[in-house]
Amino acid sequence: MPIVSVNLTIKAYEVWANMVKGSRSARVSYLLVRNYTTGAWKEGERVAPILEVGDRRIMSGGEECVWTLEGWKVIE
Repeated sequence: MPIVSVNLTIKAYEVWANMVKGSRSARVSYLLVRNYTTGAWKEGERVAPILEVGDRRIMSGGEECVWTLEGWKVIE
């Protein structure tokens, strides 16, 4: 699983900080995916993709990868 950073508003941070430790990142991940894939955004509103071509991640195994149109590719 890739490691990512999320910037939260002050109000969102307060909600996150009050979640039970050990389930916060899973809950945030679930909400991001749910809201992006179920059309929870207002109709007609531009939705930025969760990943963009060129995004880089260091995977849990230590591999540095880049996101392409075909998915994650290991940078050699």
